[in-house]
Amino acid sequence: FKDGKVYDTFNSLINPQIPIPPSATMVHGIRDADVADSPSLWEVMPYFEKFIGDSTLVGHNVSFDLNFLLRKGMKLNLRDRKIFDTLKIARKYVIADNHKLETMIYKFNIEVDKRHRATDDSIATGELFLKLLDIAKEA
Repeated sequence: FKDGKVYDTFNSLINPQIPIPPSATMVHGIRDADVADSPSLWEVMPYFEKFIGDSTLVGHNVSFDLNFLLRKGMKLNLRDRKIFDTLKIARKYVIADNHKLETMIYKFNIEVDKRHRATDDSIATGELFLKLLDIAKEA
């Protein structure tokens, strides 16, 4: 995001090099055949590191994603990077039965083409962040 709009995206399916559990396929719709010819995480990681550069990171329960990437060896330079967690911000400013991304997307009428797909969820999280910033400014 730049100036409140999607500026650029990074998208790549990744071959996990193990069978995708049926329960995961039920959530995101990705099957083994869909990723059979995709690169591994280690092949994609340098391109993703370059893409994010020193950008501010925003995520919903972002520590989950960051811990996964760090365990896999991604270099994120967390000490010098701004990181915002929309889950924590939503819990502070939004009254709701729960603060799951899906709930927040619905509550704020954020349009999403495909839920549980990285690009669409990332864009929705960015839009949620902007809405939460507005709420925080008024608080």
